[in-house]
Amino acid sequence: MKIEFYGIGLREVGKFLAVGAASAALNTTIIVMFTELFGQPYLVSFTICFFLVNTFGFITNRSWTFHVKHNRWKWQFLRYFAISFASLLLSMAVSVVLVRQGIVYWIAVYASAALMAPINFVAMRFVSFGISRQPAGALRR
Repeated sequence: MKIEFYGIGLREVGKFLAVGAASAALNTTIIVMFTELFGQPYLVSFTICFFLVNTFGFITNRSWTFHVKHNRWKWQFLRYFAISFASLLLSMAVSVVLVRQGIVYWIAVYASAALMAPINFVAMRFVSFGISRQPAGALRR
């Protein structure tokens, strides 16, 4: 049985969350690697990581999660990064508010990530990749 809501299937949501989890693991690994092994300041490592992990997320979400087939990838890539950057800023703002309320920073970071996941899914699906209300898994040209 296939469960869908506005053409969004649970499998598609699951794949998006899997890419997000893999991205989070890559994020931590890359920052630690560049900071500890290569001696880069952590903000430099964070910046390198932002570009590498978002490139991974773009490629994986485009091909595996949303099955986008058309070749307008350059505009999608720019929209994807713009959305990712806006999401980063919003996540940071939420984290700051939570930390100022006495929440431990790493819990605040996870809470902001959980808050942003559905927002990012909708933004990436409809804005970055331009997928409208078509059945999940349908060929996207």
